[in-house]
Amino acid sequence: MVGDEVAEEDEDSEMNPPQEATGGREEEGAIERLLDPLTRDELLDLLAEACLRDPVLLSRLAASAASDAAHRRLFVHGLGPSATNAAMAAAFAQFGALDECHAVADSATGRCRGYGFVTFRRRSAARRALADSSRRVVDGRPVACQLASLGPTSPDRKLFVDNVPARAAHDELRRFFSRFGEIEAGPLGADRATGQFRGYAIFFYKSPQGLRKALEEPKVVFDGCELQCRRAHRVDKNMAWLSMQTQVHKAMAPSTLPHPVTHRPCPAEGACIDIHHTASSWIKSVS
Repeated sequence: MVGDEVAEEDEDSEMNPPQEATGGREEEGAIERLLDPLTRDELLDLLAEACLRDPVLLSRLAASAASDAAHRRLFVHGLGPSATNAAMAAAFAQFGALDECHAVADSATGRCRGYGFVTFRRRSAARRALADSSRRVVDGRPVACQLASLGPTSPDRKLFVDNVPARAAHDELRRFFSRFGEIEAGPLGADRATGQFRGYAIFFYKSPQGLRKALEEPKVVFDGCELQCRRAHRVDKNMAWLSMQTQVHKAMAPSTLPHPVTHRPCPAEGACIDIHHTASSWIKSVS
């Protein structure tokens, strides 16, 4: 009889879990249902407010961030073709100790592909590197960076400015466009040898809102010159090359000449090289 009573008690405990555990799960489910419709920004606001009110929660969040490499690993872009691991390390070591530094190189040429990665030992060093754009210079070339966990640079933060005077002051130009929002990097696009602009400049805003505000004024006047602003788009170099080839073929086609001509052999080798060099220079200028 006693055994039967024990068995019945075990069955009851399985069918009816302790009230405290059941209540906890129900409460957790209710909280999840409340949070589900909220946007990411609204959730971040709630979490920030909760951390300010609860030191224990803030401590847990800080410890989690410090142990996660996603808060210490940066994606660096705007590197020159001659950039190396050593050059990147020399540029970023001023912000703090490094765990890793890698300039991504082309497997065929061995030259840098324009970007790389830096991992700091401490999150505070990564934050300093993100905040101080004026000191981020690799081989004499200003570079931009962001947390690698955010993925590639969003085109919704990149502004292209046309008709920039060659001798425009970098600091004044940056100050002029910072009225639309905080700038992460820029102005980029100046000649590395002379420091003068080649008719354009590129800015990276820290948020898409900065770009949107800048685009609200597509034409602005700076130092007596009218600048034209537009969203910067990545150029497909293969398509640009095909477009240039089409233009060259059209220019050389007999149908474009004012009178019939007889068939002529291919241009000399030197002429072909000149055309290719011109096409290559044009592609580089628009990329």
